[in-house]
Amino acid sequence: MKARILFLALCFILLLGSASAVYELCDSVNRVSDANKVTFICNITTSQIEFTQQDIDGFWEKILEDGDYIHDRLETVEWKLKSAVINVSDNLRFIEPEGMNIIWDLTLTGDTNTVHDFNQALATPLRTSNQTAIKQRIGGLQNYFISIAPLGNRKSIRNITLERPDNAFAVHISGNPVKEMEIDIEGTLSLTSSFIENVKELKAKNITLSNSGYLQNIGSIKAENISIEGGSYIREIGSFDETAIKIENGETGIIVKDNSFIENLRGYIESDSDIYLEENSSIRNLAYTISETIQLIQADNFTLKDGSSIIGIGGKPGKIILKGTLKLEDSKIIGRESNKPTGVKVNAISMSDNSLLQGFTGDIEVEGQELFVLESDSIIDNVLGIINSCAKLSMDGNKTKIRFLEESSKEVKAKGIDLNNDAKIECVGNSDCNYFYIYQTCDSKPLTNLEVKTQSGTIPFLVLFTGGCDTGGSPVTCTIDFGDGSEPELFDTNATHVYLTPGSFNAVLTAETQAMSSTSKKTIGVVEAGTLPPPIGGTQASLSAQKIAIGEEISIILQCEDSIQLFSIENNLEIPPVSIPPEQCPAILGPFKIPESTEPGNYSFTVSGLTENGTVFEQTLTLTVEAGSTIPGLPA
Repeated sequence: MKARILFLALCFILLLGSASAVYELCDSVNRVSDANKVTFICNITTSQIEFTQQDIDGFWEKILEDGDYIHDRLETVEWKLKSAVINVSDNLRFIEPEGMNIIWDLTLTGDTNTVHDFNQALATPLRTSNQTAIKQRIGGLQNYFISIAPLGNRKSIRNITLERPDNAFAVHISGNPVKEMEIDIEGTLSLTSSFIENVKELKAKNITLSNSGYLQNIGSIKAENISIEGGSYIREIGSFDETAIKIENGETGIIVKDNSFIENLRGYIESDSDIYLEENSSIRNLAYTISETIQLIQADNFTLKDGSSIIGIGGKPGKIILKGTLKLEDSKIIGRESNKPTGVKVNAISMSDNSLLQGFTGDIEVEGQELFVLESDSIIDNVLGIINSCAKLSMDGNKTKIRFLEESSKEVKAKGIDLNNDAKIECVGNSDCNYFYIYQTCDSKPLTNLEVKTQSGTIPFLVLFTGGCDTGGSPVTCTIDFGDGSEPELFDTNATHVYLTPGSFNAVLTAETQAMSSTSKKTIGVVEAGTLPPPIGGTQASLSAQKIAIGEEISIILQCEDSIQLFSIENNLEIPPVSIPPEQCPAILGPFKIPESTEPGNYSFTVSGLTENGTVFEQTLTLTVEAGSTIPGLPA
């Protein structure tokens, strides 16, 4: 009996030794199971003074030997650093083995129970106690880079979370000061009371900074959404004449609130969604050299509330350009004293509660016809250009003013002017100067609507675009750019296009009148073929949609290796059989309208023919016909 106990104990000791040897990087390992899927957590609590690419690659070599990976149970790998420092002592890429697709998350957190000496910790380059970090090793002449980004078909970390608990010491990721670090993750970057610094290029789907978290010394940022709150900030970002922050496919865009800020931004902010500042937050540039300017802010709508501000916009183009509304409530936008901004170009302006727009040398342009309102002591000040509005200018309040510089043309173009309760249009230093009012009406801003039933598919992918352009009667040019390098086409109510290469393509419908334009966009995703039935005789047919409503149109795409000598389409709908003369592939056949008399149900198209080399092919395609039209129309 004793011998058996000793044997079991020895096996247990050997098992522990084996586990420790397998994952040398991890001080401990946890496995969390959920519905037959496993999350593997590698806890790192011992600092790595010399951390190299070999350490990362060695970890993943062991994962490839892990039973959960081999049996397809491993879903997520998480590296969790706590009160430990990884000192990068080589050029380092955080990448998985080639072809692997396991979620890899990185979490850094601190120890709230550790007593620390702040000054001593910062002054000692390799001090590793009392902080949690991934950082370039300080010392020597070599500047190593850190890359948290995919490389070829080797994926990288998906989500990064840094969180410093109260009373803990620094939690951070730090590249070398010359900004050679890159971060490119497909998920969320979340910083709570922690920081990342010295990054050449930062890309993430979502970026969240909270509770004094910050990003510093950043070359550029690209994301779908950015949220900054709780005294958090982005400082020292961008370069002159380049895009500092770019928001694409955003839902909430950029939100800065609760005494947070973006400081010393150089270059452009470009967003395809909104920018929102509230609760004494700001975007500001405090430097005074010519190149240290916020050169452009471009977005859908831009809202500033509760004491928020934009300070330091200027240079060239030196503009705020919005598709929607510039809204200020108890807020201000101030251009630089030198190298002043040139203008504002928006669809609408609403200013209230002592708001201020000041220091623009160019025109203040309002392209929409609905809203240009200043009220409750708001001011547009030091205007050197003209006020050029398609909407009526409405002003209310005895301290509400538009003030031109004496050397300006003092010109107001608008659909009308309402000055209520002693509101004034005057000159700086001279309340009695005359301004020139020119009545004008403008073309309505055109409306665009672009819809597709299916936004992703395999090569060759045929897409049916529907929608249109509308200006309420004004002449308009309506074109669609499919986004794959092909020539744009004139657009009426629909268009078909075949995507022949993999990738993500932005199809853009543009409506242009003599004075205005607008766009609608759809993103089309195309992947390599492989899920479709194999071609018959080197020929493949597919439908533009698998489901369609009565009265709508269907097209057939034909992809083949040889030219077609003869081609026919038969069906069990009431569409007459079609014979098509020789044609080069790919071919778009149709569109064919589903007859109004068709009953809902499943129908078939049989395509057959003869290729140039004598190969006979035949293929049957199934189509589901539903009641009611599914083609969306233009907005009312």
